Amino acid sequence: MESSDFSKLEMVVEKLLATLGTTKGENASLLMLVKNKEKKIEELEQALSSLNSDQNDINGRVSSLISSIEDWEKTTSFCSDPEDENMENHEAESSEDVEKMNQEGPLFNMGE
Repeated sequence: MESSDFSKLEMVVEKLLATLGTTKGENASLLMLVKNKEKKIEELEQALSSLNSDQNDINGRVSSLISSIEDWEKTTSFCSDPEDENMENHEAESSEDVEKMNQEGPLFNMGE
């Protein structure tokens, strides 16, 4: 081999070593970035889980309130007949109020 071949080989090896050093640095940076992103994903998954739990609690409470209102509507039957025994529970209401409530229907209409 000639000295020019050795020079070319040395230059190629130096270039490869420099590229290897740069690549290792980039790899370390990318690994750190991945680790940070994984940590952030874990935090977001925990926050999402907590929010889903809160939403489920709220949905349950709202359903319970709606059921209570519906039960109340069923047990508090308003009518315009003063002879009806349900009217005894509502003596303080005038017959006009009762008639108006009968015409309006239930407080909530659940898509029926």
